Amino acid sequence: MQVVKLKARLITAGIVLVAMALVALLFGTGILVSIIGGNESSSRSISLAGCHDSASTGGNTSDGHPDAPEDIAKEQDEIVRTIEKEVKSEGVDGRAVRIVAITGYGESTLMNLDYGDQDTAGTTNPDGSAATSYGFLQQQVSMGWGTKEQVTDPAYATRAFLNGAGGNKGLLDVPGWEDMEPTEAIHAVQKNADPMHYARYYSDADKVIERTGVDITFSGKTTKDGADAAADSSKDGGGGSKISEGLCKKASSWDGDLGDGEWTTPCPGCEKASGYESRGINGVDKANGNFHYGVDLATPGAGYEDGVEIIAPTDMKVVNFYRPDGCVFAVADSEPKFGFGFCHMNRIDVEQDQQLKRGDILGIEGNKGDSVGSLFITHLHFELYKPGADMNAWSQHKDNIDPEPILKEKGAWPQETPTLDKGSS
Repeated sequence: MQVVKLKARLITAGIVLVAMALVALLFGTGILVSIIGGNESSSRSISLAGCHDSASTGGNTSDGHPDAPEDIAKEQDEIVRTIEKEVKSEGVDGRAVRIVAITGYGESTLMNLDYGDQDTAGTTNPDGSAATSYGFLQQQVSMGWGTKEQVTDPAYATRAFLNGAGGNKGLLDVPGWEDMEPTEAIHAVQKNADPMHYARYYSDADKVIERTGVDITFSGKTTKDGADAAADSSKDGGGGSKISEGLCKKASSWDGDLGDGEWTTPCPGCEKASGYESRGINGVDKANGNFHYGVDLATPGAGYEDGVEIIAPTDMKVVNFYRPDGCVFAVADSEPKFGFGFCHMNRIDVEQDQQLKRGDILGIEGNKGDSVGSLFITHLHFELYKPGADMNAWSQHKDNIDPEPILKEKGAWPQETPTLDKGSS
């Protein structure tokens, strides 16, 4: 499964080149994004206008870009209506409509394509086999999602996404999907290399949902055994605008005040393995423009085993997780309210909204997630964010700051030792 744009149809219409030229002139910021879906992979360069929740390539319908041609908009609307119908038919909670619509926009711009990137870009799977992605969800035939005829039937594709097919996990197999960040729930099914990939398509999918008047507020089951979604005030109710806005909200200006009191070293006994700097270790930094947005602190001699207990440097509240990479995100209790990120922990010992005191244990130093591999040793990837940063948008790297000088100033830097010449991420 891959992000497949409307190249074939829009080139025919004479739109893509104009749109891409305009984007290049207006924005001109290129980053390399590696994408893996359904066990196929490719790399492509896209332009992003700083913080922007939609891909800035031609053919999408997000604000600031050309609206979809009439025939394409009509097909998008029909697909979203089909999604709504199938979700209701399966008795699933309405939040799934938005999840499937976002997935479709991220994979095919909500178009029922009879081709995939294997046809337009020669994409292959990591094992060298030919990719076989089709339909609006770009489900791979060779991976068991169904026949080409099936996966290019939007009704079938929607049901397969919800329930799984051919040994592939569906949305209803993902515990708590209804309360997860949509892009993480989608990633659990689509298995994209960038779990935050789909976040940039929230507003685009929401626009189509709004345009069609499709209902996403109905209640239903959230698991295959028929558990109903609890009615609560956190249910999005149709727009998701707060999430989309949050992705583009940057922290207000910060005067550099570090506040009173000292902090505690988050990784006791660790040594610096890598700094906040331009870097490229075996490709792991490519999605971030070859920049490392934190400092790596490693326990000497830990190798690939569990390291030390990771502790809270100050009083803070847990506000977010990214469990595939063993990450915990928190915000300081006192002013200035810095944001903190602790990643690659092999074990997480805290819960959402938990209040932590300075010195409390967050988990165990490790090498979980993108850090895992033969060259990546056990370590803590530690990030620091400006006071007021939106910690739901940690992956956007809008408000990261270099942790090292601040940790040193706050008395929380590990004892000075020679920099380790070891890979980390």
